[in-house]
Amino acid sequence: MKTIYKSLLASGTVGAMLVMAACSAKEPAFSGIWESVKPVDVTCYFHDATSALTTISIQFATNQEYTGGPVTVSNRYQVTCPLATDSLPTGKYKASFIVKASCRGSWTYDVDDSDEILLQFNYDAFSVNIDPASIHVTPSDSIAMRQAQAKREVWTMDAQEAFRRDLLHFSTIEDVDVSKDQKMLKIEVQDPKEEIRFIRK
Repeated sequence: MKTIYKSLLASGTVGAMLVMAACSAKEPAFSGIWESVKPVDVTCYFHDATSALTTISIQFATNQEYTGGPVTVSNRYQVTCPLATDSLPTGKYKASFIVKASCRGSWTYDVDDSDEILLQFNYDAFSVNIDPASIHVTPSDSIAMRQAQAKREVWTMDAQEAFRRDLLHFSTIEDVDVSKDQKMLKIEVQDPKEEIRFIRK
């Protein structure tokens, strides 16, 4: 057997076979950038929030063998919450702000189920930011705005925890289904079980 293998190797047959195997692999249909069709309600992730919705963007790239590759998840949270402090009337003011979060990682197929994708995230490439310019107070009031700006650090901590939960939510993606026209992606995630639809960007 070793003699046959050496003979094939010398003739270049093994190399050709490997090249043919690599060329037969196809880029997965879900490769590319996708954005959720509608915002996902994550109000329960933010303390005291009356509303928190997130728009999810996922970018899948591939390695040369199309067996996995880099992935980036980016979330945009729109949050509204009351301003409750001793210096402001209770229930009169509310603040809204936008959080931008992103994290890079990698994806691979589940060896037990080709319809499942496993995501692993690099938390050294984890970023969560609230743009001060995105903070608004209703009704407009200078004292209320200062109070809202002062709460930015607390809200950022809430957003970091929310994004970590979302990343955990996406650690296993099931029933990956791309439409025939390649413009729609449907996936299922667990804990809690949820179907999310995306459009190609």
